[in-house]
Amino acid sequence: RYRDRDVRYWHERFAAGGTILGITSRYTTVLQYSMRDTLEALERLGWSTNVLIEASDHHQFSKIEVCRRILEVDPVMVVLLDHLRYENPFLPENLPVLTWIQDPLPNLFCERAGRSIGPLDFVCGYHKDKCAKQYAYPAECFASVVVPVSDRIFHDARVEGAELARYACDVSFVSNASQTPAEYFASVVNNYPAVLRPMLEELFDAAPRIGDDACHVQPADAAVALVRETAPRFGVPLTDEQVSQIAVNFVYRLFDWGRRQEALGWVADWARRTGRTFRLYGRGWENHPTLADFAAGVIEHGEPLRRANRASTLALQLVPSGVRHQRTYELLACGALPLVRYCPTNFDFLPVAEYVRRRDGGEYVYPDTLIFPRLERVVFDTADEFVQLAERYLADRAYRDEVLADLRAVVLADHTYTAVMRHVTDRVRERLAASASAAPESAARG
Repeated sequence: RYRDRDVRYWHERFAAGGTILGITSRYTTVLQYSMRDTLEALERLGWSTNVLIEASDHHQFSKIEVCRRILEVDPVMVVLLDHLRYENPFLPENLPVLTWIQDPLPNLFCERAGRSIGPLDFVCGYHKDKCAKQYAYPAECFASVVVPVSDRIFHDARVEGAELARYACDVSFVSNASQTPAEYFASVVNNYPAVLRPMLEELFDAAPRIGDDACHVQPADAAVALVRETAPRFGVPLTDEQVSQIAVNFVYRLFDWGRRQEALGWVADWARRTGRTFRLYGRGWENHPTLADFAAGVIEHGEPLRRANRASTLALQLVPSGVRHQRTYELLACGALPLVRYCPTNFDFLPVAEYVRRRDGGEYVYPDTLIFPRLERVVFDTADEFVQLAERYLADRAYRDEVLADLRAVVLADHTYTAVMRHVTDRVRERLAASASAAPESAARG
């Protein structure tokens, strides 16, 4: 069926609309919900959609089932999250595939991934510059977008009665990253060859420091540089893919989780001193050595999470990759004000005070830092700064509502799944049109 379908054929098919097939897995914490929201947004935009996901927790589909579903649906495009066509060589070569990069994974951060991109491969998501400059992705195939929010699921309808009593708090945080760095190290070190253990032990000690030069280097890039610098001292030859895997899944994760838990410790100390209510949602917090008394249990993504967000006066955004993150958008859509730990990418790789001075003085700053108006109003990077922010917002509802309204308006205008998928499908349509106009006439029309 697909052998003779050329780019002209797909340009005509895509322009006419049709069915988009999403392939995902129920064995993920986030991606299955992201696929759900992606397909719902596409339906709002007039597409038909179909999803392939395991039928139950005890089921696993095979590549035969993928091929069967493609034949049944005859989609105009297949959507994959965090995976590329080269990882699924049974997919027809002449079938448009959109990959949404939501996480910096080794299968995506390697030259093999970039070199695999063909004329009917499209990419959207984070890290466009890195993928193009370091990993050979064609820049023209890549639409730079962030993971957005479903405004159908996450909205600011009031929470009342028993549900309000269940979820109401001064500050909340949601994450399954409840293992301490030492516990995480112990849980994964045996997955690596024994010869790597001395190197991994040194990387474990060094991981917390990859953010020390944060105003100049992205922590993810610093993780890669640290692995490349450390491996030769232990006589360990690593391929680029192995370097990326250890940097992303070991060094960066240790840094990320340690940094989050450092900030959670500040909040916990404040809550104990003041009697403020702090709820910590997610798996495993009840076993944490210092934060267990704030554990509020696992919370389901969807209406339970919406209620928890809406009933939180303040919430925490602690990821080191920046404020442009689905968690930020969900909180604001629900009407909770996020307090954000400082990330250099939010402020053009400058300290906050210097960034504000340059911005207010009329100097050019990188456009990403302009997405949220006066973001510095919700940013902290020390325990004292957190306390000052939290106490001010808890004491001054009018000011809190003003800042919330400013930030929320940006999300509802530009960072919903519908807005993002309109942009992505427009880019796919434009690329197909450009390729079709440049392609020679073909007798085969599919």
